[in-house]
Amino acid sequence: MEQQSKGGSFAARWITQEAVSAMSEVEGDWLEWDYRVTDHAGRLVMTAQKELLRWTDTYTIDIAQPEDVLLCLMIVLAIDAAKCSSGN
Repeated sequence: MEQQSKGGSFAARWITQEAVSAMSEVEGDWLEWDYRVTDHAGRLVMTAQKELLRWTDTYTIDIAQPEDVLLCLMIVLAIDAAKCSSGN
């Protein structure tokens, strides 16, 4: 894994080369509750929504292709870790 720092809501991201080549864009709404990940062709890879009224951070994840499960889980964990680090 390699660490990359970029602007936006992610201070530091832990991603593999597979993740870099597979995803094109991670979009989130202004409340940082709903996310969409697309590939380089613009196809939807996954969506993730943060569930409300839970004692802990809980996400519902919809993954387009079963072979992307591990990659999508890594993305959601990175989103949650970045949010926790920033105090959100």
